[in-house]
Amino acid sequence: MPSSQPLSRPRRGWFYGVHKSGGSTYTRRDEKKNIFRNESQKVDAAFIEAGLPERVLLVPLDFAKITHYACFCDGRGTYVRKAFTIKNTQGGIDYLVDQIERTRVVRAIKSKRHVIIGGEDSASYTHNFMDRLFELG
Repeated sequence: MPSSQPLSRPRRGWFYGVHKSGGSTYTRRDEKKNIFRNESQKVDAAFIEAGLPERVLLVPLDFAKITHYACFCDGRGTYVRKAFTIKNTQGGIDYLVDQIERTRVVRAIKSKRHVIIGGEDSASYTHNFMDRLFELG
């Protein structure tokens, strides 16, 4: 006999959601909201201004306490430069900025606005590193 009690955990293909009213519900996974619906206008603008995805430089960063990792990709996701290390120091910042500028020249990327630097949610030990990058443009 089926129980009227809610399941203790969702079945496969379902996820648990909590409504603002405090009530909970199970809904189909394909009804889940798209987290990319509110895309950054600055990212959109960089791609529009550049004209071609190849004229956008993406710099994903993987942060660590002492040594970060970065690589360069174009707007299509094609590797321009494979992963390399950057020290969490002023010298590391200078090296990264120099490598970005050299790649911009080689790839004919006209503006710094067409360079998108991003990474995971950064820990406290990366704040100075990122703040300095933003100061440099």
